[in-house]
Amino acid sequence: MIRGPFAVAGPWQALLGQPNKRIYPFTLGARVDTASTGTTIACGGLGDLTANEYIIVCEATAYGNSDLYIPNTSKIRQISSVSGAEDDIVVDAAVSVAVGDYIFNIGNDGNATPKVTPDLDDIVALYDDPYGASANSNGYLLTGTGGHFRGWLPTSTTLVDLLITDSSGNMEIAIPFVTTGAEA
Repeated sequence: MIRGPFAVAGPWQALLGQPNKRIYPFTLGARVDTASTGTTIACGGLGDLTANEYIIVCEATAYGNSDLYIPNTSKIRQISSVSGAEDDIVVDAAVSVAVGDYIFNIGNDGNATPKVTPDLDDIVALYDDPYGASANSNGYLLTGTGGHFRGWLPTSTTLVDLLITDSSGNMEIAIPFVTTGAEA
């Protein structure tokens, strides 16, 4: 299960505490380990990245002792190949990345032009009930008053990346490595 709101202080609290934000769960991406301006991106392991999937470079923005990740929609690329236990990915066009940026995996997006307007439709399975009997037909969770949300994932899913958009689907923030689990 995933639920919120997240405990984020400062200006981000105002963003995440608003109603009508869309929350999309995706498989794990990876953190950038080496700055680059080419087609090879050196990442830390742990991601679930495969060839032909699409990624968005989310730029690390320092906030206190941690980084927040802002999706840069001009940096959507398709993965050409993955090597070295998913530590290096090669993308279809050069892209500038910095150490600490996050490679967000949007998967095999169904839009005819996913680099321009991704559909965000290759999410982790999402359910409206804890038994997995009722699939979420929206493909995303919607925040209510105070940013509260709740949804269920397959029981085998223990970590996801979350992409937060406004009510129109404009990307605002990525939250990597969110732990999922039983309802408290």
